[in-house]
Amino acid sequence: MQQEVPHALSVEVADAQFSRSGIADDDAPSRKKLWVRAFIVVERESQKGIVVGKGGSMVKAIRLASLKELGKIFDWKIDLDLRVKTGKGRRSGGA
Repeated sequence: MQQEVPHALSVEVADAQFSRSGIADDDAPSRKKLWVRAFIVVERESQKGIVVGKGGSMVKAIRLASLKELGKIFDWKIDLDLRVKTGKGRRSGGA
């Protein structure tokens, strides 16, 4: 994907919710949980297919790689709802 859409996408975090599951006692410690909905935003409709991949394979790979990296940062269970959308005129000119 890096060869085909290297600079034409961005990521927007739309929603995030933090919660604790379980009971905080010695037998069942509470577990922190973070739910996140994020959008991969591409410039053109034709780029969505590249990012999604056949049968959703590329977006699934992106999601799994993202969860792996987030797992290095947070000691929480993370649910990542990752979607792809078109956002025309997202890039600014210049820099």
